[in-house]
Amino acid sequence: MQRARLAAAAAVMVLAALTTAGCSSGGDSPAKPSSAPPVGPDATSLVKTLNQIQATDTSRAWTTYGDLAAQRALGGGKTPEELRGMASYGWSTTWERDPEARAQLGLSGGTADRAVEVGQSHGAGRFDGGVDTAAVVDHAKKLGAAKDGTAGPLTLWRLAPDNENRLSQELAELSRGTADFDVLAVGPHTVVRAASRARAEILSAQGGKNTLARDQDFRAVADCLGKPLVATLSNARIAPASDVQKPAGFVAGAGVVGGSSTKLVQTVCRTASSADEAKGIAAALRKELAHGSTRLSHLAWHTLLSGVQVKEMGGPAHVVRITGTSAKSPQLVLEMLRGGDLSDLLDTTD
Repeated sequence: MQRARLAAAAAVMVLAALTTAGCSSGGDSPAKPSSAPPVGPDATSLVKTLNQIQATDTSRAWTTYGDLAAQRALGGGKTPEELRGMASYGWSTTWERDPEARAQLGLSGGTADRAVEVGQSHGAGRFDGGVDTAAVVDHAKKLGAAKDGTAGPLTLWRLAPDNENRLSQELAELSRGTADFDVLAVGPHTVVRAASRARAEILSAQGGKNTLARDQDFRAVADCLGKPLVATLSNARIAPASDVQKPAGFVAGAGVVGGSSTKLVQTVCRTASSADEAKGIAAALRKELAHGSTRLSHLAWHTLLSGVQVKEMGGPAHVVRITGTSAKSPQLVLEMLRGGDLSDLLDTTD
């Protein structure tokens, strides 16, 4: 009898262990990193924006952000000429159709306070503040939009079936053969445009644990970037001269920070698995930035970035930060991330 009781107890312990292991991973979110603290009222605009984005494979792979209000503030209410090259970050898909979006949809993305886009090509987009949402709804109704429930706290307006690119002439002029404006999600100060309900819902989160701001690694990178004028965050590696994305094994962020349009700091942050790994990554980056060159264009890193500093920031995500200035481009690190050279630099394993 004693042997039977011991066997039963052992079976229970094994079952409990298996159950715990099964609950520790799976689904869309990886087991590591764990959840970051809730977002407070004093959080940066970037962190608050990430708190409105569901943490999905798509949003983790590529999220681009633009603080358009901060950019305009550096020019006394108008985007300075020096920042024109970064003015479309966070809303590039809509920016490409800006005249049509303003004329046919009443959406003037350039007047928004903040913009964010999820997905590297034809991504869903969100605009907060500075947009006449009533005008957008009025224009959408004239194009035949009808209410179709909600996406998070926002009212969903449907212009076409999900992912439909065979549209009426009016919508075709706006969408240019894509499904980018099939669905709108609108609130008092917010407009989301997307190809489907599911994509609109990614950008219609209302806080909670399953947002990018609550993902420990993304939160750590956002905190490291500080208050960028523009930023891109990604857990994917893009090979130079390629659009192919592969898991990087870490989260990286590139941003441009500055209180003057002529004094901008290029900032790059990436996570590591441990303090020891972060130390090794920092050492490798210092060596490469001082003596190495980009793999695609064969340009010496020291000619692209000046005054470079590499610092281990610590924290649970063991972030390493690079800062410097560039005479080549105001948004150099964003361009290098998009082109793959920055991903190549940050991956110190090869």
